[in-house]
Amino acid sequence: MSKWWNSWSDDMAQRELYEDFIHEFPSTLKDSCLDDKHLHHLPEAKRQYFALELLACHDKNIRIEALNKLPWLPDALPFQVPEKQRKNAWKFIFEHSVCAFALAPVVKKGMAELRLFYAIYANHEFPPFFPESDNKKHPSIQRELDILNKIPYSKIDQARLRIFSFPPETKTRGNSASLAVASAVWAACRDGMNNEHAISRRLAKGYVISAELTRDNTVKPVAFIVAKADCIGKRKFIVANGQQDIAGIEHYTVSVFDDLKKRLLPEAVYQSELTSEPPRCKLLIGFVSEKIEQFVQIAALVTVTGSICLLYSDDDKSKLPMEKLRKILEENKTAWNGRNVTITTAKIDDKRLDFIETDILRILDESGLKEDEIIFNITGGNKPMTMAGTNAVAGRRIKLIYRDYTNKQYPYMIISYDTSHRLRPAKFMAEPPDLLGNFPAAVRAELCPAKIQK
Repeated sequence: MSKWWNSWSDDMAQRELYEDFIHEFPSTLKDSCLDDKHLHHLPEAKRQYFALELLACHDKNIRIEALNKLPWLPDALPFQVPEKQRKNAWKFIFEHSVCAFALAPVVKKGMAELRLFYAIYANHEFPPFFPESDNKKHPSIQRELDILNKIPYSKIDQARLRIFSFPPETKTRGNSASLAVASAVWAACRDGMNNEHAISRRLAKGYVISAELTRDNTVKPVAFIVAKADCIGKRKFIVANGQQDIAGIEHYTVSVFDDLKKRLLPEAVYQSELTSEPPRCKLLIGFVSEKIEQFVQIAALVTVTGSICLLYSDDDKSKLPMEKLRKILEENKTAWNGRNVTITTAKIDDKRLDFIETDILRILDESGLKEDEIIFNITGGNKPMTMAGTNAVAGRRIKLIYRDYTNKQYPYMIISYDTSHRLRPAKFMAEPPDLLGNFPAAVRAELCPAKIQK
């Protein structure tokens, strides 16, 4: 394997690798790459790269098809796993984790070679047979994790993270690869929390990164940049702002880690944070307060196919608005597309936070629905009710929806938790035009949503 890998310094070997495996990732997987006649005679290192490429592929069906067609695939895993556990390790990665990788050029004995650094972020702890990260205690890796933990939506549970390099015999690396490693870790974690592959796929498709990430989140230039630029092939080169000897080389510059995210992933980040598709559920549940227009707007926004449950307390400030809200929803079902929706109510004890949470848990359990069939509206009610509502759904697949009247452009926020009780990045939604337009004029005048001040 070493001889083949060292042949990367040869232009033909680089061109072949990029054209067949890297540059077209992952579109080639859908065409010829699952043909065992083509893959059977690949050199060992190419087999390992192909295995890693499949693990980072966003299409689960392609990975399953490859595993069924290519019996040698588990043995090509580019890290050490006991032979009897290789197939289990493969299945664990593509069923329970996100794998993201980034390329960085390194200089070895005066020659620049590409090294691939990849991160695997699982939705629960790794099985005992799974290897620990390469160079787990390397100061550079610890610095990258420290930096990432300071960035919003990058809080990392290290028990669910593995960092490896490829080829596997790569034992050391300088600081020039730190930004590439951080980008792979961030992509894997962000996609893992969102249960998607938008960022990791884009990162894998077209970039080589050569810059140092410092503890203060800034990006610094590195040495030997001309030699490194010779081995990037067709990919886009990302370097630090102020990098010397870069004239005449096509490149992008970044000054801080956030610049890298904006430069690399504008479409992926945009798609992961904004949505235009109204959420759907069988049960919409939420607190009722004096501002009943909040719940009416949510009911008109969400596609409900089963029932709406209005939570209220004995306080007249909750009970009387509940009765008014129920009447509006019952009498105007066609206005909010709720013709076949049942309106129910449930009384909660709001004297203590734990009482509220207990009542919510009881109501959710009695619904008999799957967690992903429920949406909890936390816009109404008081602060203890909101806290109890979020506590009750933490760690579940129940979505939360909240209307923020201070956000004029994207007022609706859809929130969910992962299995470790950690919040996934919120999705934001714009106000649909004339949301209450189907309601009678008298009802719209009574609600007056445009005059609400939060």
